[in-house]
Amino acid sequence: MQTLSQITEPEVILEFLNAEIGSPRWASELEQLLQQEGYDKSLISRGDTSDDTENAVRKEILYQFRDCEDKRHFHGLPEDIVWHTTLLSGEDIAKLRYMNYPFWVNLSGWSRLAIEGAGNLERAGVRSDLVNHIKQTAKLIIERETLPRIILLAKSIKDDPVILEGHIRATAYCLNIEKMSGSIEAIVGYSKNIESWKWY
Repeated sequence: MQTLSQITEPEVILEFLNAEIGSPRWASELEQLLQQEGYDKSLISRGDTSDDTENAVRKEILYQFRDCEDKRHFHGLPEDIVWHTTLLSGEDIAKLRYMNYPFWVNLSGWSRLAIEGAGNLERAGVRSDLVNHIKQTAKLIIERETLPRIILLAKSIKDDPVILEGHIRATAYCLNIEKMSGSIEAIVGYSKNIESWKWY
């Protein structure tokens, strides 16, 4: 991985929400939450990370959205994470690991490697809607559409990162890995305490 620059938590949160609001799986649910709280999509689509009030609202929206029931992605994340933008080569993408969540672990054949998950999409028992979503995303990659950056976590730059947000996109990139030329931009958060996170 090639580190580019350090970024702030509000920038990461905005990137996360932009990915969710553009996702067929999560968009309607997130839009409903925004409406319930009295906001519209512009809070995300035209978000201003220099506005502290906006940042606080987006953080609360994200925690409500992802900290309910079994979608507790942010529960227990250590507070010392330092976020950076980074470039991922095809070799880097092949090392991306799914979070320690049963569905993704099972898809990867217990290796937790996204590239193994991509190779297992056609096996019996994998949800057809998920397979179709991954294949549609892979098609967008081939067509060179701009996709939200995958968000990753790692203990250090020497460790293979775990996906926080972007499992569908990571798997789709793996489907196209032999056709990749150049790099893609991603976000990675480093913390020496990341192993305390439940899904790491």
